[in-house]
Amino acid sequence: MLNATETAEPGGSLTPSQVRKLKIAIVIMSILLVVGFILLLVGIYLQSQKLAKKPEASPLTIPVGVAGTLNLPVKAGAELVQVLADQGRLILHLRQPGGGEVSIIDLTTGRELQRIRLAPQE
Repeated sequence: MLNATETAEPGGSLTPSQVRKLKIAIVIMSILLVVGFILLLVGIYLQSQKLAKKPEASPLTIPVGVAGTLNLPVKAGAELVQVLADQGRLILHLRQPGGGEVSIIDLTTGRELQRIRLAPQE
């Protein structure tokens, strides 16, 4: 039901008060979008400042205090097939006459964490 002040125009589906409310809603949403975009840019800037201050250590460098030479005992005739570096660890795949081995070395300490023997199936 429309009262005398809220008469819809012929062919139009919105009353003048509805148009006014719609304009107010659009203005509020536009302000929220602008404020959100500004907050997003400020957040990106602050995160980049945090990353710039934090010294980035390469996972492939052995820190000071760890011997520069790492001795890894392998059987005679062993062949290094593949070397991978991932998450601060060095992964060595060795092929040997009795079967292969995978050796996992921690690059921060220089110690061998695990050795996995790959035995041929009989």
